Amino acid sequence: MVCAPSQIPKKPGERVKTDRRAAVKLVRSLRAGDLSAVYVPSVEDEAFRDLSRAWVNAKDDMKRARQRLKAFLLSHGVRYSGRADWGTAHRRWISAFVFDSAWQQLAFDEYRRAIEDRNAQCSRLEAALREAVVNRLLPGRTGLAGHGEVMGKSRAALDKAIPGVLEKLVGRLPGMLIESLREQWNDLDKLDRQIADIERRSQTWLKDDQACKAIAAIPGVGLLTATAAVATMGNPKPFRSGREFAAWLGLVPKQTGMGGKTVLLGISKRGDT
Repeated sequence: MVCAPSQIPKKPGERVKTDRRAAVKLVRSLRAGDLSAVYVPSVEDEAFRDLSRAWVNAKDDMKRARQRLKAFLLSHGVRYSGRADWGTAHRRWISAFVFDSAWQQLAFDEYRRAIEDRNAQCSRLEAALREAVVNRLLPGRTGLAGHGEVMGKSRAALDKAIPGVLEKLVGRLPGMLIESLREQWNDLDKLDRQIADIERRSQTWLKDDQACKAIAAIPGVGLLTATAAVATMGNPKPFRSGREFAAWLGLVPKQTGMGGKTVLLGISKRGDT
């Protein structure tokens, strides 16, 4: 029997606690029927929770991807005239929209492709949930670590260990969960390719743009910082100093205090960041 510690009767003023006293107290409470049993999740329950958490995470990722796309369109003054509820008409409008700039179109395509990938992932997980409920095939625990399969944190260690781990779990997990794990692993390769493509385009931009070259020449500034700074500021002439540029980005501390004493807090992040 597993009982809830918070439901074990306790006398007022009881301060001394030893193993012997606790054992005697538990036996007496059990005999008197004062202990409240709690339900212990089975292996099937834990596996269903794993699948449900994966579906919730996928829905959250899709929501964030949609928010990023909306923010990107609004930053360029692009607004959908109808109801932006991601229905058929809204998705058709997004698929047909084209930017004049090739760079903006590439960024827009990446945002749109991320939504499509997350939508497909949600559909797969929803189908797996329905199958799990119907067939009651729900073994497992949270993550691969719950099955005793611990791997290194680096990407190289993951790529080296994951094929063998999935093979060992074939007899312990249903096929739908194995396929879901394998698809998530394959998605990492897809993300790597997308990151490599974006970095290659950024490298080309860095070579052709004089402003990017100048910023990249600053010690400690690399490809991402240089290209992001140029893309963010556009024309640097309105900024009379680096202090004004930092204030515009929001890279200044919050200030508080009174009586002539000023206290600097964390970065405000209230600029155009």
